[in-house]
Amino acid sequence: MFEKFQIRGFQKHKDLTIEFGEGVTTIIGPSDKGKSAILRALECLITNEPSGTSYLNWETNSAAMRLFFDGGIIKKIRNSKKHVYEFNEEVYKSFGVNVPEPIVRALNVSPLSFQSQFDPPFWFSSTAGEVSRQLNQIVNLDLIDVSLASIASMLKTSSAKKEILESRLKGITEQLEQISYVDDINNDLERLEKLEKQLTDITNRKAQLESFINQINQTKKRITTQKTIYKDGQAILELGKEYRVLSKRKERLQSLLTTAQEHYGTLGKRPPSIDHLIHFAEQIKSTSKRRLRLMTLITKSKQFDLAVFEARRQRQNLKKQFETEIGKTCPLCGKPQ
Repeated sequence: MFEKFQIRGFQKHKDLTIEFGEGVTTIIGPSDKGKSAILRALECLITNEPSGTSYLNWETNSAAMRLFFDGGIIKKIRNSKKHVYEFNEEVYKSFGVNVPEPIVRALNVSPLSFQSQFDPPFWFSSTAGEVSRQLNQIVNLDLIDVSLASIASMLKTSSAKKEILESRLKGITEQLEQISYVDDINNDLERLEKLEKQLTDITNRKAQLESFINQINQTKKRITTQKTIYKDGQAILELGKEYRVLSKRKERLQSLLTTAQEHYGTLGKRPPSIDHLIHFAEQIKSTSKRRLRLMTLITKSKQFDLAVFEARRQRQNLKKQFETEIGKTCPLCGKPQ
């Protein structure tokens, strides 16, 4: 819809602005005041007619027309040296006698839309051929004929393509029927892939269990070794007890020897036999050897205690690791533990 029209330097009008209403806009005024010039200026902007510079105001020697409408702003500038159109900041030059195509499409107004004051009644004074030409210009019958012909060609092409596609579809359907067993093979392949994945998981679990079993066997061997060391330690403890008893007897014997040596020189008579003392001395010597052996065993016992402690700690760690990896379900029988 047209909103506003500005004219400068066109025939009588040096500077004029027309505001268009929402309905019909009527221009009223005395004769020879430029009412028809306004319509000619609008037609000149829209159709680029009349050509040349005959419509320029003799005082300005330059004309400018600007039309505001819902599609933007169109401006035409014309003088003896310049003839340009401007549309939404786009400038058009050297466009010949016709209006630039972007402006024609934006306005969508043909010369048939203009009727001057002295024109004969529309179509009543025109020949049948002229009326037919103008009617075709309005409704674009040629375009309809071209469109129908194009549609018929497209339908013919589509029909041929349809027949070709139906023939191909029939051949493909027959081929699919011949290779229908592929679906069964595909299903079998999917089942095999699932079984292969399960086998891989079972193999991995088996390898983990074998590793744990090896660790458990090694731990059992270490425990057996520690038990042997523990038994040796018990024997060492028994020898220690015996060593303490013998040590006390050694101390008593040494005390008796000392007392006997003190009285030996003072006795005038033949000293009594000291065979039993010699026997005790030999026992003391034997006890000393057993004492050395006992000390060695005590050292081994301490080492055994440390080994037992380390074995128990490793056993607890392996037990926790085994329970973490196996979970609450036996991997061999599948029963909860």
